[in-house]
Amino acid sequence: MFTLLHDGSKDEAYFLFHGTGGNDFQLLRVMEELNPNATIIGVKATEGVGSNRRYFSPLINGQLDRKDFESNINGFMEEWKKEDSHLRKMYF
Repeated sequence: MFTLLHDGSKDEAYFLFHGTGGNDFQLLRVMEELNPNATIIGVKATEGVGSNRRYFSPLINGQLDRKDFESNINGFMEEWKKEDSHLRKMYF
């Protein structure tokens, strides 16, 4: 679920969630420019197939599927709990 994109600061990390048509590295350059010393972690998309993958289901009639959203957040948190992390600051 997680891809280490840049091994930087040991106490601060940015988690990048990419959208449709992208990949784990889509936001890497932007993040490196904002904070070149940060640890950057890509989060693999779980919805869709091929280049149409995304982390959350698409909006339907402009509305978020709250149940799907909460399920994905809970899944992310369960996976993150398995990681041996000593990060003090995390940005999503």
